[in-house]
Amino acid sequence: MNNPYIIDRPLTTRDWFVGREQTFSLLIKRLSEGERMVILCGRRYSGKTSFINQLPNYLSESYRLAIIDLSPSEAIEDPLWTIFEQIAAITQKPLPDKDGYLQDAYSFGLNYLRQVCGQGTRNVMLFCLDAVSVKAFTPGSRWEAIVNTLLDIIASLPSAAFLLVVEGHHLDIKSAVIQALPILTLHPLDNQEVEDLVGVPARSNVAYDFELIRQAGVLAGNDPFILQIIARLLYENRANNSWLGPNALDKVVRQAEELAEPAFYDLWEEATPQAQTILATFAAMTGHHGVGSADDLTRYLRHRHVVVPKGDVEAGITYLADRGYLQKLGSGVYQFKSELFRLWVREQHPLQQVLSRHRLYKRTRPKKPAPWRGIKVDWFGVALWSLAIGLLVGIVYIWQARNTNLFRMTPFQVSKQTAIPTAGAGLDTSRNTVIVFQSRATSDSNWVIARINNDGTEKTVLTDGEANDMSPVISPDGSRIAFVSDRDGNREIYVMNADGTNPVNLTRHVAEDWTPAWSPDGRYIAFSSFRDSNWELYVMRSDGSEVTRLTENVFADYSPSWSPDGTKLAYVSDRDGNLEIYTKPLDSPIETRITNNPATDQSPAWSPNGMFIAFASYRDGNMEIYVANADGSNPQNVTEDPISDDQAPAWAFDSLHLVFHSNRDHNWDIYTLEITTGRRQNLTSSPEADQFPHWGK
Repeated sequence: MNNPYIIDRPLTTRDWFVGREQTFSLLIKRLSEGERMVILCGRRYSGKTSFINQLPNYLSESYRLAIIDLSPSEAIEDPLWTIFEQIAAITQKPLPDKDGYLQDAYSFGLNYLRQVCGQGTRNVMLFCLDAVSVKAFTPGSRWEAIVNTLLDIIASLPSAAFLLVVEGHHLDIKSAVIQALPILTLHPLDNQEVEDLVGVPARSNVAYDFELIRQAGVLAGNDPFILQIIARLLYENRANNSWLGPNALDKVVRQAEELAEPAFYDLWEEATPQAQTILATFAAMTGHHGVGSADDLTRYLRHRHVVVPKGDVEAGITYLADRGYLQKLGSGVYQFKSELFRLWVREQHPLQQVLSRHRLYKRTRPKKPAPWRGIKVDWFGVALWSLAIGLLVGIVYIWQARNTNLFRMTPFQVSKQTAIPTAGAGLDTSRNTVIVFQSRATSDSNWVIARINNDGTEKTVLTDGEANDMSPVISPDGSRIAFVSDRDGNREIYVMNADGTNPVNLTRHVAEDWTPAWSPDGRYIAFSSFRDSNWELYVMRSDGSEVTRLTENVFADYSPSWSPDGTKLAYVSDRDGNLEIYTKPLDSPIETRITNNPATDQSPAWSPNGMFIAFASYRDGNMEIYVANADGSNPQNVTEDPISDDQAPAWAFDSLHLVFHSNRDHNWDIYTLEITTGRRQNLTSSPEADQFPHWGK
């Protein structure tokens, strides 16, 4: 299969195209309301031409489309005449003599377009003028006059309309004539669109881990062009792997930065010198990872002996945020929209170089430290400082002694359809239950399997880290752990003792095997495998024998979870166009979809009492944990944290508590949640990335 991710040309109607649904809807709405000239703004490489190439899929039969290429518009001697020439070439309607145009462009254009478009309103000709630089739209400019002429023409010709595609940000349009027109802007993709853009084109050859897709979105700032670059490189570097995890991204960052350089160069050049100074400062702030406030930047610049008024810093941040370079995180804190752009700025435009180039702000000389000899000691001041330091130490001690890991969220709402048990509100820690999960110290480290008590104590690493060991699940009796490992060259299902000893490869197959799940009696393991050229569900005995295929279709089926009675599986499938949760009996081909939402639903977990299924969903714009009745009814968001992603739920034995991993504390940690109250606890709270927990004995 050829690489399905396209980065060297605009997308056509034959290519996989994701997103822009809202922009298409707004354009059609404007046209249906009688607007005859609409502006579409987007930076270079933002997909403007791809957008207009998709219009035939969205416009009704009452519109005819004509795309007129005006790039580079600055080099065209007479743009209006060029427009008429291209219309003539597209419609095969010969142009009259140019003398008439030179004498009266309005009359010439009206008469000619009347011949091309006709007089009626049922079959409107939409002319897409692609693409004019935003710099051309200044008061009194040639393009302002052209737009005025076209507006006069279409005022008398309802069968013609224009979509003027502008390269640049709409805030940089200086012409009042253009500003008065309806303006549409191409924004970054949302998280669901990112998942579709990366995951769908290569679905038949490779599956991408959700965390990999999330990190790709952060790296690209959800920009579709940068995402296409990253996805293309991931696909090229996949080797024979049919599943790619987060580690795969580390291998393509440098190449992606090089391929994205033309787009980054344009972004940099569009910014004002003041804004470039702010960008370079953000990128240079070691340890901040492109995150900071106006105060942080002012202090950092002062430390570098550069005097920049805080008002200038705030104005620069506002300029950059309004134009999509930065995104606001709250409370005056901002970060780079694209992490890859931050890395490029840091390497290509060091702060010292930018300051020397622009010379906008006064530089100060560092003060030499005064010699100690001869200094008079202010003992009263020393006493005051000592008292202040003592108070500070006391405050820090009291602050750290508090329980920072527990807080309340919106409780799970009990309804008539939700027969959730209410007994035993607290988790019985006397049962000595444990939680296993995958962990790694850095992005360059391999994943290891770790174990921790359900109160967060006694973390123990069970595997040696010489290979990637992932997705652990504890057997029902607590004696063994099934997990995924690539120690034999590809991902296989292994089983080891609960203390990490005696690992045994159960699958021993050249294809990828993934997402193991123990049956309630511990005799079987369900899993997903790529051995039949797509992800299907299989079941085998816990010693690896008697492998049986359970699903058979061209779509992906994976992530099984057993019902407590051992008769059914819940699992994930994309057979209906996006990832949904399904259930099926083991002895029947009947499959039932229990979720139905355009967003991704994944990672189902059947509660031990059989009444509920927990799952992770993107339906609120970020990944949250939901709990629904076992038939899928009454799904409720039990995490409700819009600024983080909560994933991979697993149940405690009481069917009242969940364990999951979340980045709510800016790192992947393992959390427990009491679903009736929202009470939760961060069990790991460490610099390591901890993911995919499972609760067991």
